[in-house]
Amino acid sequence: MRRSAIDFVDSYYDILHAIGATLREEYAPALLRMQAMDPHDLVTPDTVFSSANSIYGFVYRLILDNHKKGSL
Repeated sequence: MRRSAIDFVDSYYDILHAIGATLREEYAPALLRMQAMDPHDLVTPDTVFSSANSIYGFVYRLILDNHKKGSL
């Protein structure tokens, strides 16, 4: 089932919490930076995801990218 930007915004912090429970400690600073971000700034209103799992993947990729930028 397709998911909208509203679904993303509604589930963003829960997804961060779920992913954070499985990440290694080295990713903690990136996770904290992501928690401080407003999810409205991460997607446009017309963003569509193919499934709830694709939202998880998108958030996970954001965390990894944030970690990479923070460690440079």
